[in-house]
Amino acid sequence: MEKTLRQWLDRDWLCWGLGPYIAVNLGYFGTSALLEGLIWSGTVKHGFIEYGEDSREEALSKQTLPFWTQLRVATWNIMGPMALFNVAVTAVTLPRLIRSGADAALLPTSRRFLEHFVAMELIGDFFLYVGHRILHEWLWDYHKFHHSISTPTPVSTACIDPLDATVQAGLPRLAAAVMTQPHPLTFCAYLMASVAENVLNHSGLDHWFTNLLFLKMLPFRASVAVHDAHHKYSNYPKNAKNFGENFWLWDWAFGSLGKVGEATRHRCETERLAKICR
Repeated sequence: MEKTLRQWLDRDWLCWGLGPYIAVNLGYFGTSALLEGLIWSGTVKHGFIEYGEDSREEALSKQTLPFWTQLRVATWNIMGPMALFNVAVTAVTLPRLIRSGADAALLPTSRRFLEHFVAMELIGDFFLYVGHRILHEWLWDYHKFHHSISTPTPVSTACIDPLDATVQAGLPRLAAAVMTQPHPLTFCAYLMASVAENVLNHSGLDHWFTNLLFLKMLPFRASVAVHDAHHKYSNYPKNAKNFGENFWLWDWAFGSLGKVGEATRHRCETERLAKICR
């Protein structure tokens, strides 16, 4: 095992190129399969976020972009030519901006792993906030396709224009890596986790199991209702709310934190955010 890992680290195209590609695919397809399975089975029906006029199932049935179309577009984005181009870019740039995998230890220490992972989560979400806000204010033509889905689903996470994906996903995560200088394995773990949580935030699902799995109960963490409300109430370019995904800190700090609306599973969240917004 050690020999295999060392060989993997010694090849930058593997540890900084193919490794991140695999991590993103695992985060997206693995989490989408889990959440879509839970949703379609009806076992988590009581956890659906709803807004009063329609049930979640009724709202989904009115989508103009069918499920299989969403999945086809998402698969093209996650696995297609642009994704493979990104593999080449990261394989060439990250060894120079961070370090060659050959210079890295076999494994990061648990302390360094945790420090870098948490730092990347915060930094990446901050730059996602910035990129997301820029897309609404100045690049709406590239972001409106994603907002054509008013009732998001796990697979709809990657139904997004390539420039949109670069501005609010690719560049923020690269910035987080360059600023923290993580071990290649830590970076891959961060990519998988951040993509997986992005999928959860598009699930419309508030359930104890998923909240526990993604540690949504920790301080400053944004619930799924925060991003769901962004799709529900901010389908326009100017003066939108709730740009952050994993933390509500940035929206609070820059005055863009909005109430989550009358989501039936989130009365307490509505009241909590209403106090913060005052």
